[in-house]
Amino acid sequence: VVDREDELGVLGANINQMAEKLQILLREQELDNQGAKVLAEITMRIRKTLKLEDIYNSATKELRQALKTDRVVIYSLDPQTWEGMIVGESVAVGFPKMMGVQIHDPCFRDRHAETYKDGRVRAISNIYEELSLSNQSCYIKMLEKFAVKGSLIAPIINEEQLLGLLITHQCAHPRVWQQQEIDLFKQLAIQVSYALEQARLLEEIEQARAVAEK
Repeated sequence: VVDREDELGVLGANINQMAEKLQILLREQELDNQGAKVLAEITMRIRKTLKLEDIYNSATKELRQALKTDRVVIYSLDPQTWEGMIVGESVAVGFPKMMGVQIHDPCFRDRHAETYKDGRVRAISNIYEELSLSNQSCYIKMLEKFAVKGSLIAPIINEEQLLGLLITHQCAHPRVWQQQEIDLFKQLAIQVSYALEQARLLEEIEQARAVAEK
């Protein structure tokens, strides 16, 4: 039998810890006022709801507005096969939608998986000038299909496991990313990771309660 009140108490404590981590992060990182505001607003939204869809919507919408980019997506990964699907998206009018698109990248495991596990952000100003993409014509064709010119990619990690990627695309033209933009993007990916962890915990509690009631 699951003591739901105790479990929800733990959940509440974890959410408070998430907010405390944000305050520490803001003190440690030299983010500009707009970056700090975005992080705070998204964290507050996360504290109000722990539904996956709401988390995806808040994170992608807020970040696209803050960075003034053309698209932000959340890419969920299968850690066994390293294949995945776009599960959240905010995109500017006039550009193709990626929601629900499944992506097969045969080079991901060998070239990028370990790098992302280290928490590194990958900044690509121009896909046609990026050396790491020089021998990946099929991948560039996929990016062209969705009008991608430049991108930032940050890992979504929980307990050292790579669960997905937070990605923003510049579609209208290439873009040289500023360091403060890269820092903001990295920290927001951390906040999304915290939120997904809490959402999964709540889902496990609800499932256990349902089993107990039966």
